[in-house]
Amino acid sequence: MNSCVGLDQLSSIINDVPGILLIVEKQPWANTLDVTHGVDEAMAQLAPALPDVDVDTKIFRPATFIERALDNLTHSLVIGCVLVIVVLALFLFDWRAAVISSLAIPLSLVAAVLVLYYSLNKRSLCCECGEVIRVAAGRDTCVPVAE
Repeated sequence: MNSCVGLDQLSSIINDVPGILLIVEKQPWANTLDVTHGVDEAMAQLAPALPDVDVDTKIFRPATFIERALDNLTHSLVIGCVLVIVVLALFLFDWRAAVISSLAIPLSLVAAVLVLYYSLNKRSLCCECGEVIRVAAGRDTCVPVAE
């Protein structure tokens, strides 16, 4: 069988040496983290059978983007919570009102998320906007009560 593509056009340059690039595509409904971890496990199982092959699964790893995004979101959430508590303490001039507001806001948010989760409703942008309005209204109602 004759090929119109030369062997030099089929290879990839990986870490400055010729290599083979294997791309695994996931289905649109598949979880990216699960697929990536499954590919990592499969390549780790194949590595002993390929002693002279350098297997590098970090060249294109979609899960890295998602993991970094979740880490950044967690850091931002913690910083935001600390800033809200500081602002509440500074503007209310009363530590009791700040503590009550700091506890009422996350507890009501957790309760609302649990109700939506267990009622099997799909979360949408309308639900998210409603949660933001509810948090603002909840803060406005719990501060006068604390004062």
